[in-house]
Amino acid sequence: MVNKLDYKIVGLTILFLLCWMGYYPQACSGAVVWSDDFNDGNDFGWATCLNEVFSNGSEWSATDNNLRLVESDDDNDQGYDWGIIGHTSAVAYGTWSFDFRFNETQVEVGTFASIMFISNYFMDKDVFDDWTTYWVYFEATTTSEFTVKLRKNVLTILDTYETTIPVAGWHSMNVTRTEAGLFSVYHNGDLIMQAEDTEIDESELFVFAGNEGAIIDNVVVYDEVHTPPSPTTPPEPIDWFTIAIVGASAVVILVVVVVILKRR
Repeated sequence: MVNKLDYKIVGLTILFLLCWMGYYPQACSGAVVWSDDFNDGNDFGWATCLNEVFSNGSEWSATDNNLRLVESDDDNDQGYDWGIIGHTSAVAYGTWSFDFRFNETQVEVGTFASIMFISNYFMDKDVFDDWTTYWVYFEATTTSEFTVKLRKNVLTILDTYETTIPVAGWHSMNVTRTEAGLFSVYHNGDLIMQAEDTEIDESELFVFAGNEGAIIDNVVVYDEVHTPPSPTTPPEPIDWFTIAIVGASAVVILVVVVVILKRR
């Protein structure tokens, strides 16, 4: 006769098997600390910079399922030419993944975007030099000239990358930093810059700054280094044989436990 203890044993066995199968490395997606894809249509958790030293104030919207600066309107003078917005982020070593977009109008007049992926709380500072940060700076000077700079604080340039590609459109970025201080910057899956610096070891904010038309989306922050797959490298094939072995083993263990309990 099966008693309550037998049910507990079966339940614990199933729980163990689920944990075992879930621990299989291909099921692990890494440690996401925070993320925002704005698919809920709001920008909860983000705060606009109201410090007059850094910004004259700005308005942002996530109603189009991405975070964008409300643009100026020549008819009623509403909107902003540029702005700064931030999200609490304590990650100083790991991976920062995000997409941003330059539109055609921005490119024609020359545009920029800056992502301070490691930043102190600067909104109460009264001079630019008090902004402690690591950041990537993107500048589009023509429709096909694109410059990326990895910077520290306000003036220090750690590395620079220049390329000729179609600038208007979406750009996928990944920035990683190891415990040893090695930065790697990826653009659309390609490694474009590396530099090493250990001065700043704490963070309070993730900050996005851009001029009229600035858009950011799909922000994901990890506390581990994740190297993005290269667009020219095919993904690793799924090892279905190993997965089948793991699944079959789980079924055998469960059957054995049930048989033993029935014979008690």
